Amino acid sequence: MENQGFIKIDRTGKTLVFGESLKRSLSHQAGYYSLDEYDYDRVSFTRVPSIPRHGELREPIIFQGDIGGVGSTIEIVNFVISARLTGQLTLVKGEVRKSVFFNDGELTAARSNHLDDRLSEVLFRFGALEREAIESAEEACSHTQQPLGNYLIKNNILGQGQLYLFFKKQVEEIFYSTLLWTQGEFYFTVSHFDENPTPLKINAQQLLLEGVRRADEMKRYKERLPSTSTTVELVHDEGELNDDLRAIIGYTQTPRTLQQIIDYFRIGEFNMYQRVFQLIHSGMLRVADSLNPEDQKLSVGELIMLFNRTFTMICQFAKKSGSSDSLNMGLEVFLKFYDSDKLLEGVTFDVKGKLDQVRLLSNAERLGENENLHYMGQALCELLYIQIFTARAWLSHEEHSQLQDVYEEISSLIAV
Repeated sequence: MENQGFIKIDRTGKTLVFGESLKRSLSHQAGYYSLDEYDYDRVSFTRVPSIPRHGELREPIIFQGDIGGVGSTIEIVNFVISARLTGQLTLVKGEVRKSVFFNDGELTAARSNHLDDRLSEVLFRFGALEREAIESAEEACSHTQQPLGNYLIKNNILGQGQLYLFFKKQVEEIFYSTLLWTQGEFYFTVSHFDENPTPLKINAQQLLLEGVRRADEMKRYKERLPSTSTTVELVHDEGELNDDLRAIIGYTQTPRTLQQIIDYFRIGEFNMYQRVFQLIHSGMLRVADSLNPEDQKLSVGELIMLFNRTFTMICQFAKKSGSSDSLNMGLEVFLKFYDSDKLLEGVTFDVKGKLDQVRLLSNAERLGENENLHYMGQALCELLYIQIFTARAWLSHEEHSQLQDVYEEISSLIAV
């Protein structure tokens, strides 16, 4: 029998078909397959009965590849814009998936499964709503099964025009974040324009130029401010400053982490990196590398709020998986094995996943003024570790990775 062609599997696992005759033969077997078995010289696949849920597998793939092989997402997006393509560019890195939609090279929509890209997080980061208002709205939406945006408009919390601006901001932030990717896979597929989420019309070329500028500047900023857990302290407050910079100087009269500053002013991570870097460059602020944990002046109340935000994340994950009482179950496990019963006496998690701050503060006062912060930080860090460990069975890979990152940042911040 004459050889029809070859199938090549490279070292990254990608498969290529060589030979038109073989391609025609395989076209009759079009469908979705899973790996059945293999040995050194034989590979077997079995047809799967249902279509995978990811969009890049449902629609015809126009082109695909490895982001690292191309260089970065910037090169891929630039090609899509220059060629004025219409479709969906999906980027995949581990469990994180981000998609940007184009119509004739114009950006029309974006979506992501990363928690930081949710509309609620964008509303908080850019000062539209307070965290408690967002949590209350999300809780109501979970009961009524309606989108957050619809709920906010229906209850007159945000107007239609305001919500549109934040939808647009969400799309832009997802777009900017994809430009920082240098690893992963990409798929460009056919996309039905009418089905795109929140259809907009944004000049992608201008957004790309701004994104490239931001990426270059962030590299420079992170040489001095490597992460949001970096602490900065005031050197002097003399000099001409605009109102925005003067407000930052006022807030940093005591040392603050960059994350605290970002959360307090809520103008976006990039904008705050830019302003803090400017103040460091001018000599008014400096990175507090030499500070001891006791010198950072993180209050016990701030510490509890920091942990409660993380416990709330776990609570949201738990409700999605049907494990709504897992936090209190984890607390019971913790109390059996750790000697923190006096601190956590009478303390439980509420329906949003928060520990009772008033009761915790009251318990902490009995521990002595000099060891409140250290003891509280150590106990809550151990509790958080237990909660993440006990939740591993139902957490997705992405959720577990996010919580591990948060745990490492908190541990570094309080130096337990």
